[in-house]
Order: sequence, then C-alpha cells, then structure tokens
Amino acid sequence: MIRRPPRSTHCISSAASDVYKRQQGRCYSSVCLDLINQFGAKGGFAKILEMVPTVKSLEFLFVLLELMAAPANLYHRLFVRSEIKQFLDSVQEYVQNVSGGNLQWLKKEKIDTALNAIGDLLSRVYTKKRKSELITELQISFAICLLKTSKLERRIQAVRVIGDVCRAAGLFHDGMICQNKNENQTLTHILKVPLFIEEVFGKRSHIQLVQRSTEILKYILPNSKITQTDFNTIWECCEQDEQSKVEIFRVVSDTAHLLPSELIGLIIRKFAAVPLASLRNQDVNVICELAKYYSNPTAEIMQEILEIIWEIVNGGATGISMEGMEKVMRCFCGVITMQSRVSEELMKSYLSRCYSMIRERSNPILAYKLLMASMEQVLLFSKFNSKEEMINSFLQEGNVFDNFFVDLEAATEEAKQKIANNSFNPQTYKEETLVRKKFMIFWLKHSTHKLDRSSLEILWKNWVKEGVSNNQMVFYSFLKEISSSENFASPDDLKDFFVHSICSEENDFQSLPVEGMEAIKVLLITANKILGKLARVEHYNKSSFGLSQNHMGPHSIKGGSAGFRVLVPPTEIVGLPTLWKIILEAKGEFVTIKAMELISELHVKLSDELKDQIAEISSSFIQTAMEKLRLCYQRMASSDRSGEIVKVLRLIEEMIEESERKGNGGITPLMAFSKGESLLITLKNTYIGSMNYGRGSIPYGAEFDIVAHSKVTFWQLKMLIADKLEVPAETVQVFLSGREITE
Repeated sequence: MIRRPPRSTHCISSAASDVYKRQQGRCYSSVCLDLINQFGAKGGFAKILEMVPTVKSLEFLFVLLELMAAPANLYHRLFVRSEIKQFLDSVQEYVQNVSGGNLQWLKKEKIDTALNAIGDLLSRVYTKKRKSELITELQISFAICLLKTSKLERRIQAVRVIGDVCRAAGLFHDGMICQNKNENQTLTHILKVPLFIEEVFGKRSHIQLVQRSTEILKYILPNSKITQTDFNTIWECCEQDEQSKVEIFRVVSDTAHLLPSELIGLIIRKFAAVPLASLRNQDVNVICELAKYYSNPTAEIMQEILEIIWEIVNGGATGISMEGMEKVMRCFCGVITMQSRVSEELMKSYLSRCYSMIRERSNPILAYKLLMASMEQVLLFSKFNSKEEMINSFLQEGNVFDNFFVDLEAATEEAKQKIANNSFNPQTYKEETLVRKKFMIFWLKHSTHKLDRSSLEILWKNWVKEGVSNNQMVFYSFLKEISSSENFASPDDLKDFFVHSICSEENDFQSLPVEGMEAIKVLLITANKILGKLARVEHYNKSSFGLSQNHMGPHSIKGGSAGFRVLVPPTEIVGLPTLWKIILEAKGEFVTIKAMELISELHVKLSDELKDQIAEISSSFIQTAMEKLRLCYQRMASSDRSGEIVKVLRLIEEMIEESERKGNGGITPLMAFSKGESLLITLKNTYIGSMNYGRGSIPYGAEFDIVAHSKVTFWQLKMLIADKLEVPAETVQVFLSGREITE
C-alpha cells in the first residue's frame, strides 16, 4: 500500500517522498494525495484485494475496477508494480471462473469500459508491448465469459472479439495463418482451447458461432494440442448439423498441410468408422487433403488412409459424385506412387490388386483408370532414369497385355447377352470402351510394347465385326492414332492387317464413320508404300515453272496424306476395290466424299513414268465406273440403288473435270466438240521464267493477243498461251485481278 509520513505542506518537493508522478504543466492538491495515502494506510487497498475473489457480481467487480483506475496517475510506481498487479491478477482469475447469473449482466460495452480502466493502470508500469499482451489476455478472458452466456447475440460477439484479437495480433490475415511461433504460443496459452471448443462446438453449438469461428479454428487445429475429448466434441458437432460439418471440413481441408500427425490420425479413424454409403463429397475432400499432406510414411495410419480411399474408389461410397470419385482416384494414385511417403512394397500391393481386378474381371474398368493414373504419377515424379522400363515392369508383372484382350472378348460376350436380355446400356458400354481405348493408347505411348497383327485383329473383331453399340468410331480413331507413329505398331503389321482384315470382301461399310475413312486412307497409303506402289514425296513445292511436282489435284486431302506419288497403274493399288465398296455402301456423305477424293488422287498423282499412260489410266477408270453403274442398274429391280448410281456419276464427272483442267494425254476434251463463239483475249506476259525459254518470243511485260473459243477447256487455254510464249504448258499460270485462275 501507499505510505507517506504526515506532512502539512501543500507542495511536495522531495522526489524520494513523492507518492504520485507529477504531469508536466499540472499540479494536484495535496489533500487528494493525503486522502489516497490515508485510505491505503488504513488498509483500504488491502480490503479491495480481499474482496475481489469473493464479490457476488461482475457489476460490483467493475465498480471496483473503476474505483482503482480513477486515480491511476497518482499511484506510486512501486505500489502499481506490487499491489495493483496483484489486484489485476485477482480480477483475471475471477473472470475466468465466473459463471451462473453473473454472466447475464455482462455486455461488450461494459467489457470495453473495464478494459479502458485496466489499461490506465497498466500504462503506469509496463511497456506498450507488454500492456498490449496483458490487455489481450483480459480480452480473451472476458470473451470466454461472453461465450458462457445464454444469449446468442452475446456469444456471437464473443467469437467476433476473439477473432479480432487474433487478427490484431497478426496471427492470421485473410484466412492465412501467420507462422510466428512466439505469437502462436502466446495465443495458445491465453485462449482456453478446451473451453472455447466446448462452448462453440459442444452441446450449445450454433451454426452462426461455427461460421464465425472458422478463422480461429484454422489457428487452433495446427497450433494447439487437441485432446481426444476436444476432437470428439468437434466431430459430434459435424454429425449433428450438416452446415457446421461443411464449415468445419472446409477448415480441415485448408489447414491439412499444417495439421500434426496425431490429429490426422484422429480424423482418419473417425472416417474409418463412418459407413461408406454415408460419405459425401466434402468427406472425401477432407480425406484426400489429409492423404496428400500426411508426413509419416512408416506409420500404420498411412495404410488406414489408403484403405479408406481404396474402399471408396471400389464403389462403396454411393453418395459421391463422378467429379468427387475422379479426385479420389487421382489422390490415391498420387499417394501410392510417391516414394518419399509410401514404401515400394505398399505401392506394389495396391498395383497387384489392380492386376487381380483385370484378371478376375471384378472391376477391370476401375483397374485401368487406377493403373493409368498411377503411371502418370510415376512419369511426373519418379526418380527412375528409365521410366519406360519401370512401366514395362509394372505391366509385365501383372501380365496386363494378355489379360486386357481376355477382358475385351469377355466384355463383348457380356454385351451380347445383355442385348438378348434387354438389359443393355449403350452409354455405359461406350464409356467402358473409351476407357479401354485410352488405356491401350497410354500403355503403347509410355512403354516399349507394340501391337502386332493378331492384337489388331482382336480389336477389329470385338470393336467392329462383332462389336455392339457404336464402337466402330472408337476403333477407327484408335487405328488412326496408332498408324501415325511406328512406336505403336510396325508398318508391316499395319500393312498385313489392312490387306487381310480391312480389305476383306465380307466387310460392311454402311455405317463407316469419317474417322474410319481417314484411318483407312492412312493404312492404304502405308501398305502401298511398303509394297512399292506409292512413293513418299515431301510437302508440295513449286517447280521452277510454278507447277506442283507431284501433280496435286484440286481434291487432295490435307494433313500429310497428299505426300505420295503413284508408281504403278491405279488398278494395281492394294485397297482400290475397298474404296469403291466404301463409295457405294457408306451412308455418310462426308465418308463418300473422302473416298472419292482418295480415288481421284490415286488417278492424278502419277509419277513421271506414268505420264505417257494417262489416256490408258483414264480409260481404265471410266470402264470400272461404267461397270459399277451396270451392276447398280441390274440390282435396281430388288432394291433402290439410285443413291449408288448418283455417287458413281459424281465421281465420273469429277474425273472428267480434272482431266480437262490438267490435260488428258492428247485425247480431245469433251468440251472441245462444241467450240462456241470465237473470242479475242488480250494478255500481259508477267512470266519471269521467259528468260529461260523462247528468247525470241514475247518479252516480259509486253501485251499479246490469242484467239480462243468460248467452250475451250482451261487446259487448252494454257496450251494456246504456251504456244504463244514458247514455254511448256505445265509452267503457265493465269491471273485475273491478282488472283490465280485454276479452272
């Protein structure tokens, strides 16, 4: 207490006997000082200290606080350090233990007044930083008191106060936790975690409290030692209210990378006790996040996590969406292939389960997805130098190659039985077929294995000849993709497959898709190149006269297929009868057009050695076309063949137009029989190449006239111009208003 010897002076001059701290520019009455000293000398302050633990209401406690704080600037520093500090400790202890009816009086405004009073006392003895820490402790204590009240509004205020304190302390900003260990330890000490958890998530929990506590929970979970009792309280809150569950699980997912292993173990064991059918998307999100960040690969809990995920992906969790299931599978495969966290033995044990699922056909589609996802993770994160060899070893260990084709044939037979029983689902079957195709492409792309002819024929049989639903498109897109690279199948195997399977007369091309026609074109060119009937030509280049060296026609197909030259008469091309069959049978207009374009190319892209045989080749084509027309006409009595007749006539018309654009081996063009009126055409020579031909001809830049008939073909017009300029007709290019004329 404050002690001062009796004095009668009105001003104190001795610094040693001061009982107050004089503020600059002000002077206090000695009467006031004497009264404070007399109050202390008679035991008044000691009595107040004795009263604090036994006061019956917070209201009276706050009166005592205001009483003690009123003359704060007059107290001696030693008195503040000893007895005022003891007084504040008693106040904080009382607040922490207060309960019952006292809490009904408590309001945030009263708390703010009390904190201001306490702040005046603390300012006399502590630094600004230490004062802030002590005020924070009292704020948390008062907030916990508010949490104990029965009114929801005040409890919400309490959570808001705690959140504001944490935010002001810099422990988290915008939902992100600040990793300052000293500050974290301070808040962990002053925030009574068990009491907070019980009040917010316990029996008196409310969704508004939970929603406003997410930031605080983000701090508590990683930084506090959550006991089994505390965790059970939070988990029971999730079970009782779906909205609270969503909020809490979101917090767990966001802080999964910060959670201690012990807490992760508690959460996983809780999920293990939940029936799989009751799991939802938010549940598996939490499980996946915990699996990704769990840091102890030797612990049994890792295997428990993987077992839960394995049961989920095997179809036990019926309440999970397709997107959620895909996420679970990616998570599972990412974890089992991460060597830093999962042992090689554990990884192989799960891969062996996938092999068994294919071999026993218990769930082969899921096994294909898991194997693909697992191998993708190996390619991304594995430290092995030869990743292809590693994937080869995985696939060979499970005999995946042979089992895949066994599964494929069994799936086809099952589909046929379901069709017979009227239980077939074409959409499901198509999705399964796409998974098998994707798996096969992935396998071929990332391993050293190649498909041989027998494998291709199994695929052809099950996806095209005996296949159900619309699997032709799947097969042909697959065939087109593997034909583009020798890494998937050898050219000889592709050639044999094309000759013996695609070109079989038994095939029906009525429903051939566009992808199928494109694949057949690639195989036809590949097979005939191997047989020496076509030659590869680099991309289209202009000769010195501006003409395509490979005689490209107007219907050449883009994308590399135009890079060939025909070395033998077209009638000797392997697959030409198949093209005619496609033209006559295919129902798709684009399929027919592409087949016509390819036949046209095969008759136009002739090598230099075949130029002298253009007339014979054209004649042979016309004879073949007329024979097709005759057969169609004969069949008209039994079925409508008008569509086939129109297709053949269109092809004949196109070939005639092509011959009159490019020349026809000296045969008089059809259009030439009706010459039309005579025309005088004035042209200008802009042909730079004239310096190499016809030195005595029309000079560069000069105008000249030619006489032509209105029914003349474009080829004949070029020949007239060539005669005038004394250059080869193939080198002539005609322009009108800056645009080249080609027909």
